[in-house]
Amino acid sequence: MANESYRIEYQPQLVEDTVLWVIAGHPEEKSFRKERNPIYQLPNEEEREENFQVLHERWYDHLGLSEPLHKVLAIWPIIKLQTHKCQVVKARSKKDVGAELYIAADTPGVTDREGRSIAIQVTPELLGQLQNLLTFLRHEFLHIVDMLDPQFGYKPHLPKSENGPIYDRFLQERYGILWDISIDGRLHRRRWLPSSVKGGHWTTFKNNFPGPQSDLEKVFDFFFNNISPKHEELISFSMSSESWFDTSKSVSTIKGQCTLCHFPSFDLIDASTNLPSSIVAEIQNENPNWQSNEPICHQCADLYESRVW
Repeated sequence: MANESYRIEYQPQLVEDTVLWVIAGHPEEKSFRKERNPIYQLPNEEEREENFQVLHERWYDHLGLSEPLHKVLAIWPIIKLQTHKCQVVKARSKKDVGAELYIAADTPGVTDREGRSIAIQVTPELLGQLQNLLTFLRHEFLHIVDMLDPQFGYKPHLPKSENGPIYDRFLQERYGILWDISIDGRLHRRRWLPSSVKGGHWTTFKNNFPGPQSDLEKVFDFFFNNISPKHEELISFSMSSESWFDTSKSVSTIKGQCTLCHFPSFDLIDASTNLPSSIVAEIQNENPNWQSNEPICHQCADLYESRVW
C-alpha cells in the first residue's frame, strides 16, 4: 500500500474498520468472509493479526478504496515533490477530520522534502464513500498545495496584535473564511463543486465582513474567482477590510471600531440596550475594563451569545 517514490501509510485499524463497513451487504461479502473466517482458527495470535492485516489491505485495494487519494495526488504533483509521505489515520471524532502539513525541525542531512509529511484524519465511513472522500481530499489538499506553493507565499503564523486575543481569534476566523472561499472558488472553476457552493460562501462572507453591498460583492468575487490568490491578500482584507472599499462610499458609512475585537465595523450595537444581561456579564468577565455602553460589532455579540446559550 505504498510505492517506492512516495510513501502512503494507512493505520491498520482504520483499514480494517473501513473494509468491514464497506463490505457489509456488498455483492462480494460472501467471498470476503470465506477468506477471513479461517484466519480465526490460526493458533498464534501474532500470526492471526498479521494475516488479518494482509487480508484487509488487499481487500482495501480490491474495493477501489485507495483510488481517491491516488487521484488527488496526481492532480497536484507539487505534493509528491515537496513532501515524502502521507499518513492516513482514524479520526477520534468527526470534528477531528481533516488534513495537515507537518514540517519537522531542521536536521542536518535531512532535505526539506524529507522533513515534510501529510497527515490525514478520517472516519471509516468517509473513507468508504468514494465520491465524498474525493471531494473532501480535493478541498483539504488544495490548502496544502497553497502552503507549498511559493507563489501563494504562505506563512504559518498570522500577525499578532496589541488589541488582545479576541482580535487575534477573529483574524484567524476571517482568514480561514477567505481561504476557504478561494479554495472552493478554484474547485468550482474545475467543475468539482456545484454552483450552489458560491451562494453558501457569499452568505458566510457578508455575515463576517460588514460593509457596503456593492463593495462586498466586488471583493467576494475577487477572492472566489482568483485563480492565483496570495497569502498577503487574505491577511490584508482580514485585518483591514475597509481599505479595500471605495473610499468615497465607505467613509460616510463606517461607524467605528468594535471596542472588543477592534475591527472597523459598519454595524455597531449598543450592548447595554440590545443584549441580555447574561451576555453582557460574560463579556465583562473576560474583559473587566469593558463598559456595557461601549459599542461592539455583531460578530463579537454572536461569539459571546454562543458561549452563554
